[in-house]
Amino acid sequence: NYVWSVSAGGTITSGGGSGSNSVTVTWNTAGARTVSVNYTNVKGCTAPSPSVYNVNVNSLPVPTFTAGPT
Repeated sequence: NYVWSVSAGGTITSGGGSGSNSVTVTWNTAGARTVSVNYTNVKGCTAPSPSVYNVNVNSLPVPTFTAGPT
């Protein structure tokens, strides 16, 4: 069984269940974030420490436009 967690500003939007070996995260805030996963076997034993993946979330660009001649 996988145990997934994401840092503040992220929401698991796909996968990430106990039987899922992948996860999709939607980030709501920019900056340095993390996704971690650990594993628990059928006897309840977990890995000594989770695997932590560092993620740098960039801000969405702000679109601008200039109107042309009418």
